[in-house]
Amino acid sequence: MIAIVFSSENTASMNMFDRFLERGFRATEKQFQGYPLYEKDDIMLARCKQHICYLEQLDDLKAGQIIVASSHRSEAGVATLTMHPTGNFGKNELGGRPSELSYTNSLIMRNIYLQVLKSELSDYKVSLEQTHHGPTEFKTPLCYIELGSSEKQWSDKKAAGFLVDCVLNGLKTKEKAESVIGIGGNHYASLFSEMERELAFGHMCPKYSLDYLNEETAKQMIEKTIPRPNKVVIDEKGVKQKTRLKELFKDYEVILR
Repeated sequence: MIAIVFSSENTASMNMFDRFLERGFRATEKQFQGYPLYEKDDIMLARCKQHICYLEQLDDLKAGQIIVASSHRSEAGVATLTMHPTGNFGKNELGGRPSELSYTNSLIMRNIYLQVLKSELSDYKVSLEQTHHGPTEFKTPLCYIELGSSEKQWSDKKAAGFLVDCVLNGLKTKEKAESVIGIGGNHYASLFSEMERELAFGHMCPKYSLDYLNEETAKQMIEKTIPRPNKVVIDEKGVKQKTRLKELFKDYEVILR
């Protein structure tokens, strides 16, 4: 069973929840955090009461995969469709635990992302984002699917419906690609977003978090990406720590781009 999770406190999240209900999901007698669970085929919809980055008890859903429907926020307010794994390479400034990454499935995230790339929403940009924010403590692999970046987009029913269809179609796709992790680049992972057509990126550490990348967090990037990767892609533009990074991942094939 795959769980799609929503926060009742988040406009974009609940916008997507309503669009899922329009796709034929029906309430069951089961509950989670006081809300009924909805199901269709092998997918359940679960609502939570917490802030979207501070979700609790998700392992209690006993799902094989969790996808969180969330808002994306940026100061520029650019209309954007994004997705990313969660985790903190350093401090836990927005949920989760410090120096802890979540589990994430690179193939599921890739197959949904490839659907999003087909977007006919001309006003929206599409990209991956690097690993950031919480939650981090769950054993179930998860990723965030986000609609942003301002109130206007969070309430956009057409864009929310498009994202919902991308999730449903992506989950039906069984396409395989090599699982890898990414190091370097900006927050929107421009290189890794381009390479996602040929590879499946799990955890990604942006250039601004490299000082926090150590043996422990590097180990988590590998061990908490499913399927387990054997290659590391480094966006070498502006990265001054290539020697240290190669040593950190000496047991893996390192690809410089």
